[in-house]
Amino acid sequence: TMAGSTDAAGPAAADAAPAAVVATIDPCDPKRMMFDSLDLLAYEIITNPSKRMERKGQLEYFLDRVGEPPSYGRLGSRMGLAVLLEHFCCRDAYPLKDPPQGPPPASAERPVALVRMPPDDWQLYARMLETVYDDVRRMDADAPILPEALTEQRSVAFGLADANEDGDDEEGTDGATKKDPRIVAYNQSLLNATPNPDLEDHVLFTRKYREIEISLQFHRAMAGRMREVLEEVLGTPGDVAETDDSDSEEEELDDEEVPEISQEALVEFYNFINETFSEDWGIGAKELLLKMINVDFGKGGAVKAIRLRHPSKLRRIYNRKEFDLVRFQKKVEKLMTKWNEAVLGVPRMVTMGYGLTVFPPVSEAERRTAVPERRVRAIEKERMAAKQASAAA
Repeated sequence: TMAGSTDAAGPAAADAAPAAVVATIDPCDPKRMMFDSLDLLAYEIITNPSKRMERKGQLEYFLDRVGEPPSYGRLGSRMGLAVLLEHFCCRDAYPLKDPPQGPPPASAERPVALVRMPPDDWQLYARMLETVYDDVRRMDADAPILPEALTEQRSVAFGLADANEDGDDEEGTDGATKKDPRIVAYNQSLLNATPNPDLEDHVLFTRKYREIEISLQFHRAMAGRMREVLEEVLGTPGDVAETDDSDSEEEELDDEEVPEISQEALVEFYNFINETFSEDWGIGAKELLLKMINVDFGKGGAVKAIRLRHPSKLRRIYNRKEFDLVRFQKKVEKLMTKWNEAVLGVPRMVTMGYGLTVFPPVSEAERRTAVPERRVRAIEKERMAAKQASAAA
């Protein structure tokens, strides 16, 4: 991987932390086990589309037992990618034309179709994408930063449950255990928010990222009443019937009425486009969206009225690939998968045979050849500093 990733709590990552701190952490600490389990399930959500909904439920089970998942490092980065895929790809792009009969099993329940997602949700996930983008570009993006606390779970089987006033055993309690100071110190030793220079000019984090960013805002502009009106009149992109390419509207005005939409919704649509896109960012998206409306200007350039174009014109525009939400889902999925491959190491449990794809263990020699020379020198320097600190202690 580009960032020189290793197995969770692997040699390079462990050597980056002070040796005295690492030595105090029990190899069988449940928080380390939780790290490996959460890392595997998040990885499965990213790499195994057919199991996403099932893995989502399993991930939530483990998250309920972690006091506070790490915000940074391998687990924070991987979960950020998994959550974005959940929001965008664990749902249908459009409502199913022939939904299955009867209630679906709990594991198969899906949220509202992407085409029905409200504008506020699009904006929320746009901010989430920015956060994940920043996180995976940090130098510590692949560091094995561990959960620092677990929720309290008392086991009746081992006689650790409290008895209530009636003398019955109570299973579990709310709240979380106190943060483990050793793991807190270990995590602090791994934090490094410096942007990774190896990713600064990489196409996955420049052009490909901008494409998704612009596409997301494109669909945010369409969300809400605008999309509803066009779906009612035209159907879904790709299913829209082709029409004559003539630019003349007059002959068709009596045959098909212009869709009704409030002036307020059109003004909001127009303002969002002009406030979001610019000559330097998303000019193509801006021009395409503006083709859907006719704007009448008054004195001084003020907007006097806005009207949707005739259905014959809208149909040709709306049939373009940019409006297709299935295509958008595939682009998001591809980029999140590429970020996962480029920056984050393979989870330890995958190398042990868990998950869909089994990878053979990576030797230290193979690992070193995958790490940029600049990072190898930095690791050697950190290793020497750790040995000196250990000797001094």
